[in-house]
Amino acid sequence: MINSAFGPVGALGFKSRLGLVQLAWLSAGLVWLCACAPVSASQAPYSQTPPSATQAPGTQPGRPIPTEDMRAAAPPTSPDAQPLAGRLEITSYHSQLLDQELPLLVYLPPGFGQAAQPLPVLYLLHGRGYDEWQWVDLGATRLATQAIRGGLWPTFAIVMPFQPEPLFSSSDGGARSYEAEFLEGLMPAVESRFNLFDQGSGRAIGGISRGGVWALEIAFRHPQEFSGVAALSPALNLNFARPRYDPLWIVQQGGPLPGQIFLAAGDREQTIRASAEQLSQALELQGVQHEFSVKPGTHAQELWTALLEPALGFLVRGWAAP
Repeated sequence: MINSAFGPVGALGFKSRLGLVQLAWLSAGLVWLCACAPVSASQAPYSQTPPSATQAPGTQPGRPIPTEDMRAAAPPTSPDAQPLAGRLEITSYHSQLLDQELPLLVYLPPGFGQAAQPLPVLYLLHGRGYDEWQWVDLGATRLATQAIRGGLWPTFAIVMPFQPEPLFSSSDGGARSYEAEFLEGLMPAVESRFNLFDQGSGRAIGGISRGGVWALEIAFRHPQEFSGVAALSPALNLNFARPRYDPLWIVQQGGPLPGQIFLAAGDREQTIRASAEQLSQALELQGVQHEFSVKPGTHAQELWTALLEPALGFLVRGWAAP
């Protein structure tokens, strides 16, 4: 007689019970394996797969795509496909100045599989200390999908590049600056790859903080390349550019500018608001129509979220109707 956890049993009874225990453990293991099996693409409503840990620097591994309206799956191969949701491409392009791959997000709108003509494109530049995901975090892609599906906005794409250092913070314009990288590297690469509009009438640019300064500098120096520009909390107060690359100086010269200009700041961004007001006054003196918006808030994501819809709506309203 042997004492076991099941009580005193004979040798034969013990072996029998041991067999039952092994069978139970085997069954449990099979259940666990089935539960961990991957869900097929046809079963998943949308993908929240984070970027790979081996992706290019500048992105944030482990962050899911924060929207219910996008799929990160491959583009539809059928020419008849008309996805109702927008799609976010997590990709990169080769930098012309730095000779390296730079992270890039490209939002493709609902129905992009049916787009026979090039799509209008909105370029959005992040602020210092952020990366190419900033505008997604603010809700730009989710807002675009909702507005396009609702017929409020025309169909367009969004390009959100990572702006590398030292070009981003330590250059002011011209050759070997982020202006050159944007115009000579980024735009040709993405517009040919994704069938995007390559003319100013279907191209706009926006930016936040330091990215807002770059958006203004690039658009003001190349007004024929952009239908509009938006700058949220542009850090003009910290912009020590040489005169020909300074947005305020460019306006004061009285030359051509993009047809649509949107400036915005928070009521508690004292120095940023003051410099944006100065730029707005210079535009008024030159008789340039523009919009200047002041919202409650400071230099933070909450303010830029509140400015998102008016800024993007302002930029895309001049494009073709849905």
